[in-house]
Amino acid sequence: MKMTNFLFESLYQVITWVFIALAIGSIFYFLSKGNTRGVLWSSVGLVCFVAVMIGIVGDHYFFRSEVQTTAPARERAYVFIEGTNLAKPLSAGEKPTLMIYLTNSGVLEATGFLKDLSFYWTSDPSMQSFPYYQSTGATFSLAPTAHVVVRFKPELVLNEEMVRGIVAGTIRLFFYARGEYKDSGRSYPLSFCRQYDNDMPGNLINCGDGIVFKESEGAPKPENNKPKTSPN
Repeated sequence: MKMTNFLFESLYQVITWVFIALAIGSIFYFLSKGNTRGVLWSSVGLVCFVAVMIGIVGDHYFFRSEVQTTAPARERAYVFIEGTNLAKPLSAGEKPTLMIYLTNSGVLEATGFLKDLSFYWTSDPSMQSFPYYQSTGATFSLAPTAHVVVRFKPELVLNEEMVRGIVAGTIRLFFYARGEYKDSGRSYPLSFCRQYDNDMPGNLINCGDGIVFKESEGAPKPENNKPKTSPN
């Protein structure tokens, strides 16, 4: 599209400043020589060049402007995960608490939920597929520019060996969930996956490429895995 516009604009400039000027100059030249045939053909050329110029201008204003005009963006809610972190460092004999910070940067109010908040730890570095475990979801309602915090404390009591392995990186620890939110018009997906990283502030990073999730074949997770929601 940019190249087409460039060519049409260049053609317009050439016709306006070169061909039309030459045609007008030719008319005066042949008039001074008394050459009526030359005047006639120069006038025909002038009319043709002017018609082409008008056609290019008309194409720009009546046709290309319609193609280039994009539809105005629909007003909507836009909920995203502004950040995640562990409430405190991993400690043997304690359950980790995951903090999920949600923000609505859209212009409409949003309601939604996160469900199947799950965790998984593995010492297999090649494992890329993880199961969703059923759990009671956390619901939220967010006005435009509002924030909310979801706290997830899974039934994961760490022992000293696990803590050492997770901190050292020989054991990978994942937290993930799925959900959605909606405004007055449409529904949108809202999912996340975080992996423990001892070197990062908050000790969580985005999961790498290639991670996939599947339905769990085991029993649902206990009700006390229910996350809590509170304003930020």
